[in-house]
Amino acid sequence: MRHDLAALPLLVLTLTARADNPGAIAGVHGHSDNLVSLSVGVAPEVFPRYEGSDESRTYWFPLLDLQVGRPDGPWLVYAGASRNQVPLGQGIGVYPVHTATFNWNVEVARTDARPEDRGDALAGLGDRRANAFLSTRVSWRFWQGRVQTDVALLQGLRDAAGALGYGRVELQGRSGRWFGAVASKLTVGSAANLRYDFGITAEQAATRRGLVAAGDPRISEEDVGPYAPGGGLRSLDATISGGYRLAGRARVFAYGQAGVLLGPTVDSPLVRSRRTYLVGAGVSVALF
Repeated sequence: MRHDLAALPLLVLTLTARADNPGAIAGVHGHSDNLVSLSVGVAPEVFPRYEGSDESRTYWFPLLDLQVGRPDGPWLVYAGASRNQVPLGQGIGVYPVHTATFNWNVEVARTDARPEDRGDALAGLGDRRANAFLSTRVSWRFWQGRVQTDVALLQGLRDAAGALGYGRVELQGRSGRWFGAVASKLTVGSAANLRYDFGITAEQAATRRGLVAAGDPRISEEDVGPYAPGGGLRSLDATISGGYRLAGRARVFAYGQAGVLLGPTVDSPLVRSRRTYLVGAGVSVALF
């Protein structure tokens, strides 16, 4: 799981649209006041092949966002890109509370898999299947809606993925058709969560030791493991985004994130680079 995704999201840079839609991108959805609304788009992104990798991958992130309910009322239901910074997450959620200054949502979103061939440092770990995370987030807005603060908790639903949480602060701005935001996010993880993304079990270490003995060039003896980190700080990142609202309901946008891994993650043999980053751009259209 990449945090991001954010992962990120992923995908991790958000300027809240009218219906509190971080989705993945800054203000890209532009929903109408209809009880049912739908936005579609695409955003190619470049980010590490896995969290801790020193190589990049490109991912075409699909922006599909469906909302059902009053945009300014409670029990707004949505489906599409994760609004809780689940990296590359797609899921469904609901807002039990949704006002101009305070929002609370609950969401279930699926993350992508991590195949062993995504990086040399993953040698001997095997392919990790996709997972799902149950998450909840509360958001406060103040200073006439220009500042938003988020606190979120995410819990993995299988494979002992553990729990993680983050606090985030965002400054938003609009001028005519232009919109933009800057934000910062601090993420922490439980011991289980950090082991899920950065750990090496005794069985995996034995496999890796056999690969080293056989002359596998992907890893060295010091990379074998095992490694079982405790809980603590996970990452700190800063993001910036901007875009332009075209005629009708179309928007173009670009965004970037830079960050660093923290705490027990930095000692993992899987981490080839502490830098985290994400660069992307795209377009979205509100169909109705």
